[in-house]
Amino acid sequence: CLAPWLPGWFKKNWIPSQGLRNADIQVLLAVFSVTREFINRSIVVSRQYGIDTLWKQVSIWVLGITTFVIGFMDPQVWLRMPRTSLHLSSVLFVDLVTQLMLDHITKQRYQPIRWMQLPTMAFSLALATGQVQDSSATDDILLVYTSCLWVYMLLKMRIVIHEACAVLNIWCFNITTPRITKSEKLKQ
Repeated sequence: CLAPWLPGWFKKNWIPSQGLRNADIQVLLAVFSVTREFINRSIVVSRQYGIDTLWKQVSIWVLGITTFVIGFMDPQVWLRMPRTSLHLSSVLFVDLVTQLMLDHITKQRYQPIRWMQLPTMAFSLALATGQVQDSSATDDILLVYTSCLWVYMLLKMRIVIHEACAVLNIWCFNITTPRITKSEKLKQ
């Protein structure tokens, strides 16, 4: 018997009938670790900087709660597609962190509501209300959503890097060689 000390609801909902693979264990450990870190960091930050900082954390909370709701309503979704699930979580987290850094560097106000999370919220709501029950439909939705998010993030990073290099008049991986624009080349 696999881990007899685990509660029955946990075994039924979180452990596949064929047993755990290494990828399954990584996903489960990531879920538990992220949840623990998430709650701990939120408590520490709100104690150190005040309760109003919780509004800035709303996007990370939405990411965590929707991930949990999807996993709770269709427990096998994260275990059926561990790589896609990790890619989805990572692209959403990368968006949060990069936007926070860009807003800090450019001295803009951070907007905690992220449009990239709206499909995740809609999907978790659809799962919670029972409107999406087919596992193949769930897998297809997550795959398309993850692919679109990565394309968007790559384009966004490409534009940000290009604009930063243009403003600083440098090349991306070589800041010692002066950058000559097209108009400067035409003048020569």
